Parts: sequence; C-alpha cells; structure tokens
Amino acid sequence: MAARTTGTIRDAADAAYRRAAEAFLACDDAEQQARRAADALVALDPRQAAAIRADVDTACRAALGAVVDWISAVDAHQSTIRSPDAVQPALAAAARDFTAAREALERATPAAQRYADRHREALTRAAAATEVRDRAARSAVVVVDEAVAAVDRARAAGLSTPELDAAVAAVRARVASAADAGIGQAALAAWADTEAAAGELLDQAQQAERRRTELPNRIRSLTTRAAGIEGRAQSLPTTLSTLRRNYSLACSAGLERAGDDVAAAVTTARRALAAADAAAVDDDWARALREVDAARAALDTADRLVTAVGERLRTLDEVRADPAARLAKARFTLRDAQQLVVANRARAAAEIPVLDALAERLDRAPGLLGATHPDYWSYLQELDAVTRAAQDTVSRVRQRLATGR
Repeated sequence: MAARTTGTIRDAADAAYRRAAEAFLACDDAEQQARRAADALVALDPRQAAAIRADVDTACRAALGAVVDWISAVDAHQSTIRSPDAVQPALAAAARDFTAAREALERATPAAQRYADRHREALTRAAAATEVRDRAARSAVVVVDEAVAAVDRARAAGLSTPELDAAVAAVRARVASAADAGIGQAALAAWADTEAAAGELLDQAQQAERRRTELPNRIRSLTTRAAGIEGRAQSLPTTLSTLRRNYSLACSAGLERAGDDVAAAVTTARRALAAADAAAVDDDWARALREVDAARAALDTADRLVTAVGERLRTLDEVRADPAARLAKARFTLRDAQQLVVANRARAAAEIPVLDALAERLDRAPGLLGATHPDYWSYLQELDAVTRAAQDTVSRVRQRLATGR
C-alpha cells in the first residue's frame, strides 16, 4: 500500500514538473518575443530607447520573477524527481513547488505576450528598414573603400597631404558613427552623409593623381605664360610714363612700383617652376605640386599688375574725354535706389538720409576736377564708392521686402 501511495505521489510530481516546464517554455518564448519587438522599436528610433526599454521591462517583470521561481524549484527538486529512492514528503514538496511555479508562469505569460503582439508589426518594419539600411551601408562602404584606396595610391606616389589623411580619419569616424545609428531615418542619413564625404575624398585623391599626371604640361604652360607676361611688361615703362605725363601724381596711386613688382613676381614664378622640375625628378610630387601652385599664384599677381597699369590709363583717358558720362551713370544708379525707397517708404524710411548723403557726394564730386591738374582717379573712386553704396541700399531694401520686415 505504501509503495502504491509513493508511486501516485511520484506521478503527481512528474506531471507537475512537465506542466511547469511547458509553462516555462511558453513564458520564456513570450518574453523573448517581447524583447525582440523592443529591440526592433529601439533600432527604428534610438532616441526613444530608454522609454522603450522601461516599457518592455514592465511588461516582462512578472515573467522574469516567475522564471526565477521556476529555476529555484528545479534547483531544489530536480534531484528528487530523478531519484528512485525519493521519499513521499520530498515528492509532495516537489509537486507543490512545481505547481506553484507553473501557476506563476501562466499568470505572467499574457503580459509579455500582449506586448509582443502589440508591437509585432515593429519586427516587420525593422526587417524592411534593415534591408534598406544594409543597402545604404554597402553602397557607402564601397565608396569609402575606393576613396581610401585612392589615398593609398596617392601616398605611395608621394602625393599624400595632411588634409587627405585627416579626411580619411574623418570618413572612418563617420562609418563608425553610422554603424551605431540603428536602422531608421537617422541611420540612412548617416550613411548618405558618409557616402558623400567619401565621394569628396575620392575626388580629392583622384585630383591629386591627375595633377601629378598633368604636372609636366602645367610646368610648360606656366613657363610659356611667364614669357608672355614678360613680353607684355616691356610696355610698362612707356605706359607708366604716359600716365605720369598726362595725369596728376595721384592718378598713379598704387602703381608706382608696378614694373619692379611684375619683374619680382615673374622671377619668383620661374624659381618655383625650376624647383617643381627638380622635385619631379626626385619623385617628390607633393612638393612639385606645391611649387607649381606657388608659380601660378606669382604669375596671377604679375598678370594683374600688368593689366592694372593699362586699364588705369584707358579708364582715365575715357573719363578725361567725358567726365559727365561717368557722373550720369552714378546718378542713374542712385536714382533707381531713391525710387525704390520712395515706393516703399513705410519699410525703407531709414534709407532716405543715406541716399540724401550719397546725392550730396555726387554733387561735390566734380569739384575734384577743378584743380590745375585734375585728380581724375579720385573722381572715379568717389563715383564708384557712391554707386556701390546705392547698390547696397537697394539690396537691403529688397531683402527687407522679401522677408516682410
């Protein structure tokens, strides 16, 4: 009779264990589904991570406690269930504890399951967003790899610069940041920005390679340009002499040393071109490119000076021939500004004194030509200053009208 009773109690304990195990599996599955849904929500909107984690923790809190009770019951009674010599009191305690654990698991499961069901669509959205994000990431990484390879080639050719190296580091930092941006719109924007930055880096590296290839042609072209400027500069003494002879000393302001400055700039350019040639022979392409850029800048300066002397004489000849024409042009610009201000007096009243002052300056400008040696250059500068001021006034008024201020 005792053996039969023990067998009955063992069957009850075994059944309680199996039902509790099934309840545990169901509860654990529900909790995992809820956690996966929360992970999907966080991936879609990382900014809400804290709130989402708190919400899912609340939904799964009972499940977590029930799982702890189940594990405690297993730790306490599994040896009893497996032992053929287990006594009735131990088997009864196992049945009682496993039954309590099952009931707790069954009570806790619905809350986790409801959370998972409520956010099931987040998993679908996350899967779709992940696919889109992965395509964007792959596209960006391809461009990043191409850009880094181009910089490596430039470095191997001696063309690497601190700017390129810094750009590589910045692009790699962007990759790391984009990888941490989740799968939502912020991630897509981060990968798009990364690809754009990598594209700019690729262009810079490829441009450096092209500049190296084109270097011999650039040196020849700049050498020819230097000779051309020297040829044009031969007329400078005559032009400057005419300028000083026909006009007051003030009309040559800023051009007194034009001949010397042009010669110095061309000399600087020729030295830089020679240095570029020598650097190219040594395969120091970065230095060669810097020297070529220096030569071009020096020739730009020389070109501007030669042009400025001839342009100064031409402009002064025009003004001397018809001083009133330039004055009329300035008055026309000022009149346009005055008409705009009058038409919009309510919003542009503050500009009226400004324009009145400009009109007075134009009235006084012809006085600059009353001396024995008229100062045409100061006359021109005054007219140009008034014209620019009137144009600035028009710009301010139009901006005010456009913004409704």
